Amino acid sequence: MRHNYTIQSGDILLTPICEDDIEIMRGWRNSPLNNASFLMNSYIDAEQQKLWYRRYLEKSDDIMFIINDLTGNKTRIGMVGLYDINNEEGTAEFGRLLIGERSARGRGLGFVITSMLCDFAFNQLELKEIKLEVLSENNKAYGIYRKVGFESVRHYSREGKEVIKMLLVKENLICV
Repeated sequence: MRHNYTIQSGDILLTPICEDDIEIMRGWRNSPLNNASFLMNSYIDAEQQKLWYRRYLEKSDDIMFIINDLTGNKTRIGMVGLYDINNEEGTAEFGRLLIGERSARGRGLGFVITSMLCDFAFNQLELKEIKLEVLSENNKAYGIYRKVGFESVRHYSREGKEVIKMLLVKENLICV
């Protein structure tokens, strides 16, 4: 989806993804340090990434951002998105959060970015609830989501992995 949304909080800036970003995104996604955190974690080749990007541009219910750190030497440090946006029902799914650059990890950015994007979803897109899925073994992500205000609503198995479905309503959002 082509969009012009930018979101900033302190030194973190979320900007729309563009074609120049897709190779760095693919590298982050394919890294063994990262892909274990995803439900679907098979290797993505350059053609698959280009096809994904072309399909993304055609979607009207998917907003992806590049995470930019305005303080460090590396501007692009990760990605995040909202998808399955349903304006009639006021819902969306949060996901694809990935701090791809090692140097940016351990600084509490997961909380900041999740809070920023959820605040945007509630106050700019006027959504009523945001859901997500997290692997039950991903304790770090689960902790971030709980800190932001998401509540566990269901546990189940998918693709042979244990998954926790979580839900956030505007009243429960903890902002930075």
